[in-house]
Amino acid sequence: MKTTKRDITEHKDYKFCVERLEKELANQTKLVAYLLGKYIFEYSDIYNEYEDGEQKEIFQWLHYPDTSDYVLEKLNESDIPYIKNNYGLWIGRTSFGQAWEYDIIRDLIHAFGWLDN
Repeated sequence: MKTTKRDITEHKDYKFCVERLEKELANQTKLVAYLLGKYIFEYSDIYNEYEDGEQKEIFQWLHYPDTSDYVLEKLNESDIPYIKNNYGLWIGRTSFGQAWEYDIIRDLIHAFGWLDN
């Protein structure tokens, strides 16, 4: 059964997934902005940056250590913006003002299909 975003918090393994992502994600917004500004990172390395022809506003860049083909495939299938280059993987957060658990972490759990059974 595929878990929806609405009922994801009811899953018995939800807390484990949240804790895992909270340990693995690291806010590197200033670093990414600096590297983009110095042209060390290319703007062409940003994926899923547009939705319905409109550029998304990305408030934070979170480093994620897993650059496996599975993760990249799932991010490509989702609408979550990300940067992938020779230096690593950064997930773009398009909402702000609340704990990560309530937006980007739920989006990643859903995108990765971790709680689908």
